[in-house]
Amino acid sequence: MDLASLKPVVGYRPGRGRERLLMICFYNPSGIPTIYENIASWQAFSRYQIEIVNLWPGRGGKPLHLLPSLDLNQYAGIIIHSTVSYFPGNLFALDQELTTPFEEFDGVKILMKQDEQVQTRRFAEYIALKKIDLVVTCLPPEEWEKAYPRELVGDVDFLQAYTGYISPALRNVKRIPVEGRAIDVSYRGSIQPLEFGRLGYEKRAIGNDFLATSNNSSQLKLDISSRWEDRINGTAWFEFLRSSKVVLGVESGSNLFDFTGEVASWCRSYEERNQDMDPGSKAYYIKAHEEYLHAFEGNVNYAQISPRHFEAAVCQAAQILYEGHYSGIFIPYRHFLPLKRDMSNFAEAVDFARDERRLKEFAERTYEEVVLNPAYHYERFVEQFDAAVEQRMRIKNMGHGKTASATGQKARPKALLLMAHEPSLDPRIDWFSEGLSHDFDVCEIGIYKHDVENTAPTLERLSDHRVRVRIEREPSIWDTIVTSGGLEQENSVGIQALQYLYLLEQLPAALLARTIGAHDADEDDLYRFRWYCRYFVTRNAALIRAARLVDSFDLIATVDLDTLPAAAVLAKELGVPVVYDAHEYWPHSNPSFRHWEIDFWTKLESELLSETTYRLTVSPQLATEMSGEYGRSFTHIPNCASLGIESSIDLERVLRERAGKEEVVFLFQGNFSPHRGVENLVEMWSEVDPRATLWLRGPDSDIKAAAIEIARNKGTLNRTVFFPDAVPEAELVMAAREADVGLIPYEPFNLNYRYSSPNKLSQYLAAGLPIICNEIDFVRSVVVNNGVGTAVNFRERDNFIRTINAYVTDRPRIAELSRKAQVFFTECFNWQVQSRDVYAAVKALVPEEAVRQRALDFDWISDQRKWNAEPSTQEARIATLEADLRRYTAEIQRLHTDYPEHIRMLNSLVRDVSLFTLIKYRVVLATKIAVKRWISYPAAWPLKVVVEAGLRYRRRRQEN
Repeated sequence: MDLASLKPVVGYRPGRGRERLLMICFYNPSGIPTIYENIASWQAFSRYQIEIVNLWPGRGGKPLHLLPSLDLNQYAGIIIHSTVSYFPGNLFALDQELTTPFEEFDGVKILMKQDEQVQTRRFAEYIALKKIDLVVTCLPPEEWEKAYPRELVGDVDFLQAYTGYISPALRNVKRIPVEGRAIDVSYRGSIQPLEFGRLGYEKRAIGNDFLATSNNSSQLKLDISSRWEDRINGTAWFEFLRSSKVVLGVESGSNLFDFTGEVASWCRSYEERNQDMDPGSKAYYIKAHEEYLHAFEGNVNYAQISPRHFEAAVCQAAQILYEGHYSGIFIPYRHFLPLKRDMSNFAEAVDFARDERRLKEFAERTYEEVVLNPAYHYERFVEQFDAAVEQRMRIKNMGHGKTASATGQKARPKALLLMAHEPSLDPRIDWFSEGLSHDFDVCEIGIYKHDVENTAPTLERLSDHRVRVRIEREPSIWDTIVTSGGLEQENSVGIQALQYLYLLEQLPAALLARTIGAHDADEDDLYRFRWYCRYFVTRNAALIRAARLVDSFDLIATVDLDTLPAAAVLAKELGVPVVYDAHEYWPHSNPSFRHWEIDFWTKLESELLSETTYRLTVSPQLATEMSGEYGRSFTHIPNCASLGIESSIDLERVLRERAGKEEVVFLFQGNFSPHRGVENLVEMWSEVDPRATLWLRGPDSDIKAAAIEIARNKGTLNRTVFFPDAVPEAELVMAAREADVGLIPYEPFNLNYRYSSPNKLSQYLAAGLPIICNEIDFVRSVVVNNGVGTAVNFRERDNFIRTINAYVTDRPRIAELSRKAQVFFTECFNWQVQSRDVYAAVKALVPEEAVRQRALDFDWISDQRKWNAEPSTQEARIATLEADLRRYTAEIQRLHTDYPEHIRMLNSLVRDVSLFTLIKYRVVLATKIAVKRWISYPAAWPLKVVVEAGLRYRRRRQEN
């Protein structure tokens, strides 16, 4: 059993959660496992992001307290763990030095209590004073009013809890047979204070009485003690239980509640008066009970099951327990043998302990009915806790940046939409985001265009349910890809991918080429690959950083592979689904990519797709191709303009105006990019009917300039071939209406072009233009199958010219196809119709009960300190790293001088294990290499680090 894996993670912890909750604890990380396991389980299973502050070991005898530097306002709530709430003095002192005391904190306040019998009234007063919202109590509901009178505590919710639950690690404890165990009956008790009453006394009484009654006559091997020095902790405790056939036990808690402290005060006086008696003896307790304690015994029913009972059941030790209720979980003669307090059935207990068949029967039944019952697992209880917190958040006005105010309305789910470019550049962003905003509050985060000088983060409100954030391209990446999330992020596919890309960008050319299989790469190829690595890392780091500041989402939607690492990181932290909208088949997006680049980016996309929940792309053909390649299903929404854009066009009036004209205007509208067939189109246009006019409208580019030069050389420029000025995206449909026929000359150069869904397809249709397209699969299927135009191979010159001329000579056909095109757009090929099923599926990914109550936080946009790293922070990092850098510089010199064979070993290491695997085994190469951002270092240093890491990995593998 690996207890280390159950320990809490302190400090900032990107977790599963929604809102951030601060849990205030006091525990020894090497102490009793059940304590720190309890805290770790809350972190692991809560859908909230629980951060830990551990006040152990205390400060010079002073009451426990939080430091004034702690800002509670960054949290949606605080949890005061039972480890700091035992003594009222600690509890009242916790917030004394804070700028915002608990009663002024507007987040949800949760108090966890155990051992509630101690000075109970003080805790009720604390609940009222600090305006606690939720008390997690071990009291059964029928006893709540006794301990926490409503007239005193006010408006507070209660949630009953056991003192412990069964964790996954406990359920994974190896089971061993009862036969052959060395101990027949075992027990470890404790001496509790007198004021704990009968249940406190019984913690030692059962062991003492069992030993005394046995008197070595039972011939049982016993290991029973209540001495402090005989206590067993850590993994040794579980080995002790696994060595025991039977474990003794009693109910936990105390049925004697000392509301005011008067009982404890009397007990201290009793101890002073009876120093001649053995405080562990039965006579000592009986005398105190008869003199005073009997008047309070049983004033509250607080007897309950203990974590020890679960632990014994997990280790499949049978149990002999004092008669009791045990929270209704353990049933007598089914899960345990009841032992009478006067030991009158001791012989029955001995017979039970000797009967291995019966012991096995009890142990296995208890394991199946209790250990494997989800009702007693940490996961189930934390789920109930989350629901109680969420209910409290619904009725509590948390203010801006915390939760939705108590308006009585249901909170809307919140969606994050990530892109690695300026959002306005791609109309699909608007279409997708607008549709998503019908069910979600959408926050878009994109990157400024490269020519923008002012790169401070900005916020643009697009509608009541859509906001758009723009951020700079290259912030500091240290916190994101090197130290992000601490050790619990070691299995984050997103973080690993960014670390890998960051490392590859640093490697020398020969090593880089060998690592990624770029054996045919020239200098330009490697420069391009490095550029893309840097591009991925900087943009994803920026997106992650901004999204964390906005703080709380129920869904992440992400655009293309170049934002998928960020989505994977955030999804792991928040525990939310990811919708991946692949606008293209990214590994095939750059026509200049070499085969090894396509292979590399395909493998990266395949890895990251494991973090996605729902995937779509732009055409059914591309969806089929990507589903086959990645083994994960893709659906599709074609690129379609939104319904309503066609309403501004009076198509019949336009057709009447153009009916008598001989000139027919053919339009290409869009970017002039490689393999869009524009140059070939201009080349052929000199041979078509002179009544055919070609308009090519789009932004300036090298390809546009080349097309203009071709037209000039052919003598068609500004005669039959024109290049009108580009228009804004919102005006494209209206501008298209000036033409008669739309052209889509894209060449089937690769999968992206062959299966593309150009925006202009729906824009032409909305404008009422029939379409002539090249033989590219999806566009052809839309145009031909719906009778809105013609498909022709643009490389077959004669066929193309005949097609153009046929349209020129048949204007009535153009009018007929125009009407049909606009009807087809209105009834079918628009965003609203095509996206309907996808939005229904996406909405279903976030059930109503899972919606976060916190509002999105944009205060950091006006407070630049939260976005820009403090200079002092960077200086501190540099200071910490300089000494390490000097040491490594000296080591490099030594390595090259004394151990040149290490460098030669690099070749075999690269063949032996991939660099990605090195990172996976937590060799923190990126941590050391990241210092380059501030300090220069010898070029050979990365080689040394890789060699050293490889040798370390090889040694580990040999040892294992």
